[in-house]
Amino acid sequence: MALLFYALLVGCYSFTGSSIPADIKTIWIGSFPNRATLVNPTLSSDFTDGLRSYILSRARFNEVDMESADIAIDGEITAYDITAIAIQSDATAALNKLSVSIKINFVNNKYPKDGFSQTFTRYQEFPSSQDISVVESDLVSQIIKEITEDVYNRAFSNW
Repeated sequence: MALLFYALLVGCYSFTGSSIPADIKTIWIGSFPNRATLVNPTLSSDFTDGLRSYILSRARFNEVDMESADIAIDGEITAYDITAIAIQSDATAALNKLSVSIKINFVNNKYPKDGFSQTFTRYQEFPSSQDISVVESDLVSQIIKEITEDVYNRAFSNW
């Protein structure tokens, strides 16, 4: 009995917090074109590479072409905005906010009901006294990290 329980547990649970059935073995991750009005020229490749790296470092997938993949993920960058927040009494902003939104299309060819299309948005604040060109790279890296975690948790964790 204990052996049967162990076999079932190992067959669909990972100790990384994900819940991936054992028969899901392959993945395709497409590129994420930048369709935002304000374009960061490296965001598309940075996000695509970040998502691919994050997923492949946490799951036992083999990358294959889209047609033969058990899981297919693609989407697009839909927003990249810098807005003033924390307006002071002299009508100037104390903080700015960099926001990124990415639409994810997740297709599970083995379990179609698990598929989804969802937009994930994250932001980072920075002092308005700082030039965006100085802090942008670090802010974007943090946003990419947060969105990739969100996508992974939505796709592979049954919470």
